[in-house]
Order: sequence, then structure tokens, then C-alpha cells
Amino acid sequence: MPVYELGRSDDGRLYFTMKLVKGVTLAQLLKERATPTQDRPRFLKVFEQVCQAVAYAHARASSTAT
Repeated sequence: MPVYELGRSDDGRLYFTMKLVKGVTLAQLLKERATPTQDRPRFLKVFEQVCQAVAYAHARASSTAT
């Protein structure tokens, strides 16, 4: 997924822009489950990927903030 821009807003907050991916949101997929445990391994894998992406973004932001 390409990141088009990284920057800092006028009030100091970091931001990034990237391609919009159309489809079903994670919130919608979670809502559609019959039970909270349905597809748990699948959703744990998704959560792990989100955590890795956030960690990567934080590491990049830290290195560009100096």
C-alpha cells in the first residue's frame, strides 16, 4: 500500500495519506459475527497486522520527527 505523503499539521500532529481501499470495514465484519468467538483466529491475525502497521508508522514518524 503506497503512502503518498507524511507530514506534520500546523498544530504539530503527524499525518499520512495513502490510497483509499474500498470494501468491508473491520467494524462491519466484527458486527456480522454470530458469536464473539466466531472466526477468532482470523480476527486475531488481522489485529496482529494492524499492530505491526501501527508500530511501523510510529517508528517512521519517530525517525522523521528529528
